[in-house]
Parts: sequence; C-alpha cells; structure tokens
Amino acid sequence: MTTNRVRTSSNIVAAKRAPTSATMFGHSKHPLNMTLHMSRQAKARADANLLQLSLDLTPAETDLEHCTAIAKKIFSILQTINEFSIDRSEIIGSVGKKTAIAPEFDLDCVIFINDVNIDDFRQVLKSFKQALESEESMSGATFNIPKLKIALFDGNVEGFKINIVPAINFSQNNAKQREKTLQRIKLDYPEPSRDWYRYSSSLIHGQVEFLDRQTPFTINLIRLAKYWNRSIYIGEYVAGRTTLIEVMAVYAAQLEDRSLIGAFSIFLDLMRNLKLVNITFDMFYPLSEVNEYLLEERPLVLDPTNPYNNLAHDLFSNNKVRKKFELFAEVSIQRLGSSVSDLFAMQPHYSTVFVSCSRRWLVDVGDCMDGSRRVKFFILSRDAKSKDELKREIENEIQEMEKFQRGWEFVVKSKEEVVTIGVFKLHAHAFLENDVIISQVEKSSHNLNDLSGLSISQDYARLR
Repeated sequence: MTTNRVRTSSNIVAAKRAPTSATMFGHSKHPLNMTLHMSRQAKARADANLLQLSLDLTPAETDLEHCTAIAKKIFSILQTINEFSIDRSEIIGSVGKKTAIAPEFDLDCVIFINDVNIDDFRQVLKSFKQALESEESMSGATFNIPKLKIALFDGNVEGFKINIVPAINFSQNNAKQREKTLQRIKLDYPEPSRDWYRYSSSLIHGQVEFLDRQTPFTINLIRLAKYWNRSIYIGEYVAGRTTLIEVMAVYAAQLEDRSLIGAFSIFLDLMRNLKLVNITFDMFYPLSEVNEYLLEERPLVLDPTNPYNNLAHDLFSNNKVRKKFELFAEVSIQRLGSSVSDLFAMQPHYSTVFVSCSRRWLVDVGDCMDGSRRVKFFILSRDAKSKDELKREIENEIQEMEKFQRGWEFVVKSKEEVVTIGVFKLHAHAFLENDVIISQVEKSSHNLNDLSGLSISQDYARLR
C-alpha cells in the first residue's frame, strides 16, 4: 500500500486510511484530513443535505436518454462521409463520465477515425459540419468550428450544446489505444509535455474509464465539487478546469469515503492549499513515465490517463488565478457549518446598488452562471467633447487600467433582457430601472460606497 502525504499549512489530523490507487508526494508532519468541529448529529444532517443536493443535481434520465439519441443520430450521419473511414463514436465528457450536473450540461462526443493524419483534423471537421448541415433531420441545429488550439466542432442540437472531437483510431481495445497513442506522442514530439494535446482526443476514453471505476459516493462528491466550481467566478480561462475539479474530488473521496461533509471539507482544503498540492495516480502508467521537470510543478495534479498532462498547469503558471481558487475555498471552509444554500453561495459576494453616471463606459458583456449579464466597464476622468477626443480618453484609460491592474465588473439582473447584438449595445434604461450587482475584482482607488449612480453609454461600441 502506498503512503499518501501532502505538505500543507491547514489544521489537519491523521487520515483514516490511505488509498491504493493514487499517490501524493511530499513530506509533512500532518497527513491530510481536515478536522470538522461538528457534533455527530450535525455531521449526519450535513451528510444527508449534501447527498440530497447531489441527487437534485443529477440530470433527469429522460435528458440523458435524449443526449444518447442525439449522439447516435449524429454518428449515423457522419458515417455516410466517404472521404474518411470512421470506426466508432463515444459519448465522453460529463455525460459519458456520469458526472453531469443539472440544469445545464454539454453533450461531448469523440469520433475515432481510421488511417487519418492529425494534421488533417481541420478538414475532417469541415466535412463533419457540411454533412450535418446538409441533413434534413438536423434542421434548426447550428454548428461551428472555433479557432482553438485543439480540433473541436461545436453546435446546438435540439436544445443541447454539443462538442465533437476527432481522434485517431489505433485500436478498438482501450488499453492498446492508450499505449499506442502514448508511443506516437513520444515519437512525434521531442517535448511531449508541451505537445501531447494534439493527441488528447485519442486518450480521452481513459478519463471515462477512470471515473467508471469510482464508487457512487465518489460520484456524489464530484457533483458537489463541480457545483462549487460553478459557484465561483474566476474571470479567466483555465484549461481542463472541470477535469481538474473531478480528479481532486476523487482523491478527497479516497481519503474519506463515509462522510460527504468530511470528504467535501478535504476537497476544499486541497483547493485552499493549491500551491502545495502534488497528486499523481498510477492506475494507467508508472510514475517513471513522467518527466522530472513536470513532477516539480506545484500545484501538480497529473492526468490519471496521460503522464504528460498536469491538469493544474494553468494554476502553476498563473498565481493570480490560483490565489482566487484558494481564497474562495477558504471562504467556503468558513461556511462549512452553514446551510447548503450558504455553503454554495456565489463568490465573490456582491453588493447591490442603483446606478447612474455619464462617465462609465462599456468594455465587455458576458453571461453569468445565474443567468444574469456580467458587464466590464471603466471610469473616465472627464467628459469628452468629440468622438476623437472620446476615443483618445478611452485608450488612455485602458492603458492606465493595464498599468495599475484597475478594473470593475457589473452583473446586471433585469426582467427585461439586456441584449448584445454584434457590437456591444445595451438598453440604458435597464440599468436605471433594475438593481445592479457590483463587485470590485481588482485593486482600485475608488470606493464601492461612492458609486451612488451609474449608467453605461451606448457610444463605446461604435468606437471599437
């Protein structure tokens, strides 16, 4: 049995048992397991409430069956393409791993193709798009090939967001598929830890298989961890964020497999000490396959199916993002004795104010997890007398914001939808007639209490 240890500064006591399928390196006086200051009755109530929440987050069986039907229909259409030899398809992602949480989840599929070169994936996606768009049964569906580092095809079919990735088929045997893919990565790239992503789709079944081996208790904990992940606003893209959360929840469940509140507290403790986390799994490959420099990264959460992929790499390379996760986890730990709704309340905490002022200018608009609109804006030091002067003032202000890392964000909750069409264009009266939630996300010389009125000009869009 492998000993599991982690360096951490948290208040922890000895773990009940050490898992056999994962290893966690480091030296500490304290093996990992948080102390919960809760009575037995309170702990039992918390466990029951968290279990009920996980069950409530489980998608309806009819929705999952609908996803399966859509995937089968898509595969049958793609099989008609003559220029490629398609071997098989597989539902992956949260639906395939049975970790999806309601009400919103994507349908992710991988299409395994025989005798294809990885450099041909873009052409493969174009053929996929053309075949689906020409199919009468797909009327009303939309498809897109985004400009991303990996080859990906997305769209919306019958109300579900779909993502399709092509993969090279090396073998129908999953173990041989994984072995031959890793061999190809070694052969093709002198620095596998940098370039492995080009073959990521060929390894993707392993993530499904990894979670297929987990217990119902672990799957419940994963749903709770993913729900927590949805409740926090990071503001920057983190590659593999969902898989990272899932794998850390798996590790937490291996340390505590009886109490959901106990396991969830361990998950949060890992998240608040990310800079010290070092997790590896030896289920699909020996540790000797991992490059030494990768083992030095912190946080390190190695992909259980890919020895070249640190799922936490973006947190290793971006301390600002890592610290946001750690801060939000610390707040959640302080809430552990609270109700479920308080425990998973959105972070950061927002203050509600009415707004109206002529010197706020729109920068960006996006959707929030709760359905509201998040608006970035900045403050002009003075009014401009012409469009040219206004443009110069805006450019100067952006430079100042970048220099001093100063910025603000809005979240707009309105009964009347605040729309964006092409360029960013808002209905100004929506700001005046409805509450606006405000959050200071970076250091600023302005005081929240001084923002007694605010409105956004519609002119900025025309100046971009």
